[in-house]
Amino acid sequence: MTDLAIPCAGSSLRDEVTGLYNRGHLLLRLKENMARCLRNKEPMAIVLWDIDGFIDFNNQYGQAEGDQLLKKVADVIRKSVRIYDEAFRFGPDEFCALLLPCDEKTANEVTGRVKNAVSRDLFEGNSAYAQHSFSISFGTTFYTGPASPDQLPEALLHAASQALYRSHLSRP
Repeated sequence: MTDLAIPCAGSSLRDEVTGLYNRGHLLLRLKENMARCLRNKEPMAIVLWDIDGFIDFNNQYGQAEGDQLLKKVADVIRKSVRIYDEAFRFGPDEFCALLLPCDEKTANEVTGRVKNAVSRDLFEGNSAYAQHSFSISFGTTFYTGPASPDQLPEALLHAASQALYRSHLSRP
């Protein structure tokens, strides 16, 4: 008889550092939400965020402090999206949110809240990090249906990633 470890419900869906949903769950939810968009004729925004300067911070203060930074950014994103939106850890220092239904104005409001909170409040009261000013870059793409080959889930994430890359290029 084989002894199989059975994970706790939901544990494989969550990133262990941030508590946000993980990338695998993102792909599943993106497919499901694309179908919802088609049914309800609602647009969806896919937003990617990247912490500017994370690698330098992590190298200077270590992984434990880097993990604390990731947790703080995840908390900012969690508090900034609407209650029915979903947030995910997308990469080492990247996060994603699916905003549905969402138009450009609403996406701009959410990304603005995240950007302001990260640059203003992230380490408020912690003088050890006073010399660091944090910022976060973002890229947004929209899905309005119906799915064409260039709007498969992976292609939508790639489009958001390209928008994120363009925002990095436009920074001074």
